Amino acid sequence: MKKVLTLLTFCLLTIAASASKTVFLHPNDNWKQDGARFALYMFNNETENAWASFSASEEFEGVYEATFDDAFSKMILVRMDGASTDNTWDNKWNQSGDLDAPTADRLLYTIEATAGWDSFTVDNGLTVTPVDNSPDPSEPFDYAKIAITPTDHSTVESLQSFTLTFGGQVVTVNEDVFPTLGNQEGGIALNADGSVSIDFEEAVTAAGSYTLDIPSGAILFNGTALDDLSFTYTIEGNFYEQITIDPDEGEVESLETFTITFPAAVGEINDGAVATLTSQAGASYTLEMSDAGTNVILYGIEAITEPGEYTLTIPQNGIIFYNQGDDFVLNELTFSYTIPGSELVINSMAIVGDFLGLEGDDEPNWKPENGWQMIQDLDNANIWSLTVENVEIEAGTY
Repeated sequence: MKKVLTLLTFCLLTIAASASKTVFLHPNDNWKQDGARFALYMFNNETENAWASFSASEEFEGVYEATFDDAFSKMILVRMDGASTDNTWDNKWNQSGDLDAPTADRLLYTIEATAGWDSFTVDNGLTVTPVDNSPDPSEPFDYAKIAITPTDHSTVESLQSFTLTFGGQVVTVNEDVFPTLGNQEGGIALNADGSVSIDFEEAVTAAGSYTLDIPSGAILFNGTALDDLSFTYTIEGNFYEQITIDPDEGEVESLETFTITFPAAVGEINDGAVATLTSQAGASYTLEMSDAGTNVILYGIEAITEPGEYTLTIPQNGIIFYNQGDDFVLNELTFSYTIPGSELVINSMAIVGDFLGLEGDDEPNWKPENGWQMIQDLDNANIWSLTVENVEIEAGTY
């Protein structure tokens, strides 16, 4: 055991337990003079010993820490010549007496702040001040340091999760203030590394332009709410090519209700907007519209079965979308349908008096009279334009 030149008295303060034994040293101003550094000498006897260097604690201000090896039963705190990094007794300036091995995982050894070189007293009330990493409240927030993933103004395949960083500026969040993406509200959370995560329940995949809005009060710097933040994105694809309708366009037996499905959530139906269904013959019908998620339901007419060509029209800007950008206006949409009439099968014809007679299959609309049907009875055959004389009709299906 080395000879003790100066006897120091220390107070022991137990700090919260951890997975390893750590020795904390809080030296007075004398020990910190002349660029001194500090070392921990651990030993059982003169042959079983080891050194460890103290380093500045990231946890506590003005405190140094080193790891104690449980293989040893004693230790000495040593003030070393700062001009050398070698831990040897030749570089020692001052030392404590022999101290027992730490009895707790984390122990603080404090040299009384007012003590001289040769006599030291115990200060049981000494408080170690945690390191203050809080930002300087006098510094304004630098918005230019904000970065977001995905990158602002980028083109992406889908949108659901976002991560913001602040260039080392320390922020907090208010989880009761909700960012929005279209008509969705998302959650906001502060991560351990200081970044901020924003997540939405449903991924947005429909083609179009989208804006992530983070309202003022969701993110704070030094307790002050940041301004509103907005980031814009584009999902590739043609909005109109992704619109579908039920029933599908083409031939149908009847027309009554329609469901239009859009590639993005519907914001609302514009005030007073209605859909119209018109026939080639000139009939017109008005349908009410209601929105449900990405769907718009058209309703309010009795079932139409009259054969003919029909066009369904949704007026320009009749449906509003909040998540397609401020400049988006829905174009007029049209859908075409055909309700076919009964087939008229003609086998032969004849002129009977002033009327054209046709002979054909026994269809429901035929009222045979000796195998002949007068033209004025064939409403559904649409042959009223035939004249009564010098008319030729080939056999076939019409």
